[in-house]
Amino acid sequence: MKKIATVIAIAAGCLVYAAQAQAAAPIKIGALFAVTGPAAYLGEPEKNTALMVQEQVNAGGGINGRPIEIIVEDTEGDEAKTVMKVTKLITQDEVVAIIGPTRSGTTMAAIPIVEKYEIPMISCAAAEDIVKPVKKWVFKTPQSDADAARVIYEKIKAMGLTKVALTTGTTGFGAAGREQLKKLAPEYGVTIVADETYGPK
Repeated sequence: MKKIATVIAIAAGCLVYAAQAQAAAPIKIGALFAVTGPAAYLGEPEKNTALMVQEQVNAGGGINGRPIEIIVEDTEGDEAKTVMKVTKLITQDEVVAIIGPTRSGTTMAAIPIVEKYEIPMISCAAAEDIVKPVKKWVFKTPQSDADAARVIYEKIKAMGLTKVALTTGTTGFGAAGREQLKKLAPEYGVTIVADETYGPK
């Protein structure tokens, strides 16, 4: 009888320990930032901010008593590398959500994967195509490229100008922004007299 009681006590103790360990397990959040590469001027501050927030949240006791763990992956601003990194975060690191990517093109590359695995992703990029049409698992924080195009045309209109020349990059944001500039020009009475694009160096 005493042995059974001892076994039950040990089992109960193990269950309590396991429950406590699970309660204290970190909440893993993925972060896809262009820490290096052409967009590092954006990705490096994004990484530093995410890690600062992690420190602040954990210093305050975490979320429901659980610390957060931000797992940063450097996309280098490259779409193929982004696909590999987002897949790793979901299938190996088992993150519950993803912040980023930094760029519009890399965000568009990540969308099919997060939608497949039903992992929420909050992009740091601005292209309107990221959220239009509306997607169940994808969100973004910056103003859209359409908003930026409208501000440009409002300034041009206020200056009394009616003709513009476009010079846009072929990155995800550059290409999407170019389409918005072309689409909205007639609305502001603006004629596009030249339309040039340039690729990455």
